[in-house]
Amino acid sequence: MKFLKDRRLRYGGYAVIATVLVIAALVGVNVAAKSIEDNWALRLDLSYNSLTKFSDSTKNALAELDQPITYYVMAAPGSENAQLMEVLDRFRASNGNITVTTVDPDKNPGLVNKFRGSASSLSSNTVVVANADETRFKVYPYSTMINTAVNQNTGSYYISSYKFEQVLAQGLLYVTSPKTYTAYFMEGHGETAFASLSTLTTLLSDNNYNSEVLPLGADMPDPGSGVVMILNPQRDIDETTRESMMGYAQNGGGFVFVWDVSTPSDLPNFQAVLDFYNTGFEQGVVVANIDDPAQYYRHPQTGASSPVYLLANVGEHEVTEPLTQAGAADILAVTPLAIKPPEMVKNEVTITPLLTSGAGSFLADPTVQRSDFKRRDNEPLGPYNLAAAILRHNFADTSKDSRAVVIGSVSSIAAYDALHTFNNGAFVLSALKWAAKDEAVNLSVYSKTAQRGTLQITSMSEIYLLAGLSILLLPLLTLAAALIVTLRRRHL
Repeated sequence: MKFLKDRRLRYGGYAVIATVLVIAALVGVNVAAKSIEDNWALRLDLSYNSLTKFSDSTKNALAELDQPITYYVMAAPGSENAQLMEVLDRFRASNGNITVTTVDPDKNPGLVNKFRGSASSLSSNTVVVANADETRFKVYPYSTMINTAVNQNTGSYYISSYKFEQVLAQGLLYVTSPKTYTAYFMEGHGETAFASLSTLTTLLSDNNYNSEVLPLGADMPDPGSGVVMILNPQRDIDETTRESMMGYAQNGGGFVFVWDVSTPSDLPNFQAVLDFYNTGFEQGVVVANIDDPAQYYRHPQTGASSPVYLLANVGEHEVTEPLTQAGAADILAVTPLAIKPPEMVKNEVTITPLLTSGAGSFLADPTVQRSDFKRRDNEPLGPYNLAAAILRHNFADTSKDSRAVVIGSVSSIAAYDALHTFNNGAFVLSALKWAAKDEAVNLSVYSKTAQRGTLQITSMSEIYLLAGLSILLLPLLTLAAALIVTLRRRHL
């Protein structure tokens, strides 16, 4: 054929064929890369907040999953939250037992109604996590997967951080766990009312713990079912209840004792139970060293501060290990009591400080009327233990070892700001899990910021430095480079 002898046509044909082959190769590479990412999740997360870079505890939970589960996303196709779906896709790619399905609530009313019983409504981007036969499931509205904050200038709310990894991993553990533990809140002795603890109980529920009231006169629960929580009692227990609590402890039951500044000092039957753990509470509030601002909280915008809002030092223990490893050890102790040191060491009791005050802190005399936070001469200096983990050994039967956590402030474990602005929530959960002997994966998962960082210029010296770089140095370097190129070309 004549056209095959035409050099231009022949080379043009080769170019077309080469172009087609290159495009086909690129398409193949992209398809293969997507398949690899879908199956093995190898893409690097270079986002500003590492949204899909998971903690080691989440990776362990995903690796240990050995049964099918499904994440249902309640949303019309195309309206799914992009960040949520990105995290879910990475979950699915990490384990073949995970399925992610978008469900249009308008077109699947039967499935929606099946799950609606555990939530008043299934709003857009609600996630339902279910096991294979859907007999065990958890519903997470989108609002539970984000944290919000208030703009101090406009008064409007904005998304401050995402909790996708934390919530989705909690759901995985819940639907695959053979057992759910319970926090039993004792009532009947003037304790902090269960109805006022919604922030704390919501936190527990979101982390797969039931919350129940243990009313006056009720039998103590099974020692292996959870942990008994006693918050700021105002009246003493009777001898029958004391004996019941002692029997529970001697059979391996766990306690969380939380005393407060308003807790009376004269509670002998409660103290008898605390004596079993060789502990107690001092009278008076621990006050930070006012000359050391690093010891107490200062509001970042208003500058308001108080040395009775202590930034606690975190000790080394199984309870605090997940926090320190994750770099999330900022714990707020609100008007805390001090944990009383034991009068004598008992071989069967091991006491480990969890939170402590700083050097120069002191125990304020509760009988002194004061208008400032300066230490009086008679007020003893710290540091003080603000929370402690106590193990009461049973050398004859280690399965009956009893655990207790003592904390000197109710607000530190129940106030919204403490639980959500600081890492008190993670501390409470870890303490409760330890006291309950809950061996499930301890999720050291924290929120990912939703706000991009901005350049902050804080001094005139920084302004002069940046101005010098941008106005003088960079133009001079450009001019020098241009001169060098020009001179070289003149000699070619």
